[in-house]
Order: sequence, then structure tokens, then C-alpha cells
Amino acid sequence: MDDEQQRLWDNFYKQGQARDKERVQARQQREAMREQGQTQKTPEPPKPKPIHLSPMERFQRAIAYRTAPTYRKVNLPPASIAQYLRVAYETECNARHQPMVMDGYTANTIEAVARWLSSESHTKGSLLLRGYVGVGKTTMLRSVSTLFIGLGLGGFRIVSAFNLAEIAKDKDAFQGLCKSDYLGIDDLGQEPNTIKDFGNERSPFEELISARYDGLKQTIISTNLVIDGERDQIADRYGTRVADRLREMCNTINYDPAQKSYRI
Repeated sequence: MDDEQQRLWDNFYKQGQARDKERVQARQQREAMREQGQTQKTPEPPKPKPIHLSPMERFQRAIAYRTAPTYRKVNLPPASIAQYLRVAYETECNARHQPMVMDGYTANTIEAVARWLSSESHTKGSLLLRGYVGVGKTTMLRSVSTLFIGLGLGGFRIVSAFNLAEIAKDKDAFQGLCKSDYLGIDDLGQEPNTIKDFGNERSPFEELISARYDGLKQTIISTNLVIDGERDQIADRYGTRVADRLREMCNTINYDPAQKSYRI
């Protein structure tokens, strides 16, 4: 043991002796008080000092719940997320018995989604994947869920838009979709625009996206509805109100129209 270690040990030993002496003195004092028929009163905790807030500060506290959405992001730089996402994407391709084609289109899309996923990027809470059939939108949607699971963040439910009409007829199940903190919607545009529910006409997707918009819920959507020239096919199908809300909620990744289907 060198001199420095000996000095530290001596200090530690002396501190221990001092604490032992204080405990012995406190015990002796309690015993003396008991012999005299006295009881030691427990000191009352100090009263908290009142917090004086201005009217504006009280107002800001009251509405703070609206400024804390439960958006799930990854606490890594985009380049690191892209590496994990490539592995997740390849895993999904293998599960579908499809070869993974890492061309420029796929690489660019993975990098764009990684930027959206990173907590370092100032991106919106939701994501919209738009492109023609067979370009990897569903695979990417499922890859994000796989990535979350692999990083210990938990996956999220993915529903096919085609099933929204049936789910909407079950009030509890549909409310579960509306209130879920994280949700994936695959193949938007494949569901009927309206349904008849006990004689009432309803628009399941419009109801769902309005509820999730109001609740600040994170949503990832894939769709074949694209921007064709000056026409927005989402606006044509659901109206400008829904299209405008999606524009506010989502970062949009538009797949290149020249990209051909990867399905073989």
C-alpha cells in the first residue's frame, strides 16, 4: 500500500470512528431521556415555501399536457440508425422470401427514414411513405417496427387499410386504433371510402386520422396514392381536409416514379 492509499484509508477509518462515536452519544442521550420519563419528539418537517406563480406561468402549467406528445424516436445519429435499419430491412426481405436489392433507390430511402427516426433531427412525429406498387413501402413500414423491437423500444401495431372497414364496426377495437400511441397503416387507399354502420354512413380513415391528429399520436402510413402532376391523389380520394392534416402530421417520403417493382 503506497502513501496515498494509506492516507485515504486513514481518513476513511477516522470518519468511521467519528460516525460510531456520534451514534453512541445519540443512543446514550435517548436512554438518559427515557430514564427521566421524557420522550424525544420527532422534529416536524419544514413547511414548503409557497411558490408564487404569475398568471401566465399558471396557465402554461395547466396546458403543458398538450406540449408533450409521445413520439418515439431513436437516440442515435442518422448514420448509425441507417446501419440498423438496413439489417432490419434485409430481415423483412428474407421473411418474405424476396431478395434484398440494395440499389440507389433503397439506400436513399433507408437514409431518409433514418433521418426521420433520429432524435437528433427536427422532424415531424409521423411518416408517410408514398409510391407505386412493389417498391418496398410495406417492407420499410415493417422494418421500422422490427428496428424498434431490436433496439428494445417495443414494436407497434400495423393494420391493413383494407381491414379498417371491418374494424370500424367494432367500437372498442376502432377506439383502440384511435388512441394507440403508435400505429402503422399499410396500403392506404385499399379500403372503401365509406361504410354503412347501423344505417349511418361513416368514413373510417377520415375518423381515424382526425382522432390521431387531435391526440398527437405517432402514425406511419404507406400508400400507393401519389402526387400525379399537380393532382394529389390523397386529396382526390379523402378531400383537402384530410390531405392537409397529413401534411402537417407527417414527413413525407416520395418514392421515385421511375423505380420499378422489386417483386419477382
